[in-house]
Amino acid sequence: MSEVEKTFIRIDNINYEIDLKTKEVKGPDKKYNEKEFKDKLEKVPFFVLGPDAESDKTLHAFTNEAKLEKWLEKKNLIEDYKKNKEFNKRAMKKLSKGDEEEIKKHQIKMVEDSTEVFRKMLKENNIEQNEVEKIKKLFEEQDPNYGPILRCLVIYEHTWYRGSYKFLYSRTSYPNFGWYGFNDKISSILCIFHNATFYEHTKYGGRQLWLFTSRPNLTWWPYWFNDIISSAIVHF
Repeated sequence: MSEVEKTFIRIDNINYEIDLKTKEVKGPDKKYNEKEFKDKLEKVPFFVLGPDAESDKTLHAFTNEAKLEKWLEKKNLIEDYKKNKEFNKRAMKKLSKGDEEEIKKHQIKMVEDSTEVFRKMLKENNIEQNEVEKIKKLFEEQDPNYGPILRCLVIYEHTWYRGSYKFLYSRTSYPNFGWYGFNDKISSILCIFHNATFYEHTKYGGRQLWLFTSRPNLTWWPYWFNDIISSAIVHF
């Protein structure tokens, strides 16, 4: 486990430096304490941790979708975004109360079953739940005789992939983490071969975080997403 002392956030291409020890934020024109900057971010709807986030330690944020799409074009990610956006529209369709109850029952069983399969797979291969590189290698080298290589995502209750966890399939929407006892509880995320959009509120409401890379510790980067995620759409 290696801690980071400083990270960065670019809001509409304006850079802010975050001291993760003091939680002080240095902007181009002033310094912010933790509460002041969190209040500022409440007005920002779009956040992206891109594929290069591990190297540049930068979270990108945008005050409107047009600015987000302009940045995605520069990063050659716009086509993925458009595909995901169409998929998100299908996931966000309005449901009747009866349909929602049916989906809730289906998803609870699906998440329980997939998590149990994942847990057994780790046990059979003598891998601990926080041994990320071994888990990724296991999926990369999966025997094709046992089916397709799964694209997936694992959400954990605690930092560094510890505590209880849930295994989520790709190309699946999860409108309410409360159904699986995980509302406002996520502190680390393991992404395997894909990306996902996380939402602050249930039914894909509030601020959104588009994630391309695993995050071992949401308490320090991006720390304002720790224990506030309530729904997600897992993409390709």
